[in-house]
Amino acid sequence: SLAASDLIMQDGNRLLLHGAAGEKYVNHYTFFAAFQDSREYRLRHLGKELGTLPLRRTHVPGDALIFAGRRWQIIEIDHDKLRVELKPAATGNLPRTGGTGQAVHDRVRGEMRAVLAGTEMPEWLDAAARETLVSARKQFVDLGLATTPGTKAIVEGRTIHLFTWRGDATQDASVLLLRARGVAAENFGVCLKIRGRTEAEVEDALLAIAQAPLPDPSDILDRSALGSPEKWDWALPDRLFFESFVSARLDLAAARALAKSGLKLRV
Repeated sequence: SLAASDLIMQDGNRLLLHGAAGEKYVNHYTFFAAFQDSREYRLRHLGKELGTLPLRRTHVPGDALIFAGRRWQIIEIDHDKLRVELKPAATGNLPRTGGTGQAVHDRVRGEMRAVLAGTEMPEWLDAAARETLVSARKQFVDLGLATTPGTKAIVEGRTIHLFTWRGDATQDASVLLLRARGVAAENFGVCLKIRGRTEAEVEDALLAIAQAPLPDPSDILDRSALGSPEKWDWALPDRLFFESFVSARLDLAAARALAKSGLKLRV
């Protein structure tokens, strides 16, 4: 694969050397950096150029960002041509031009739930933090989350919030499995947000996930949309890229187990 990309070559003595493309990369100043450099992407909306913004290859369709004082959502991104198609969005986060945040572990989300379910008030909280915690605990109880140890569905119009209290590796995998079933899902951090589906339809999707074998990563992941989360991902063939991505970022087995535990959402 490296040879096919002209990154390496072999001379007549079978000695491995840099290929023409490989020589170019190793002689560039960015080669020795452990992290990826950000590049200027051209932002477009309905065919009109909005400007440029330094983004990383970790951005994918569905990500939200703020540009020129407005909130936008990425609908298409071309990491090779450095071009991004946007649409107006109701919410947005500041673009990730620096380091990316770490994924949240299962134990962290479990501790979050324990804090909300508890009554202890940490002494080091200031007045504003204490008020916020009191309000959060009240919402936790009012929503019925205190009496439901497993997955809990909160319905708000045509949106369903699934509180799983699991880490990002499980929740991101759950989102992909739900999307593969035609369910518009999003990892919202504290919960999974599902739009345009009834509880019965979500239960049917979870049942299908629970009963089916784990899919091949290439069936649920779009490499062109994922970009290159790690610096040299682009040099990997598809099989190794998908295996690496799933190993580092997703827990498909835990997501299927979560689907089994959340089959009955209506209480």
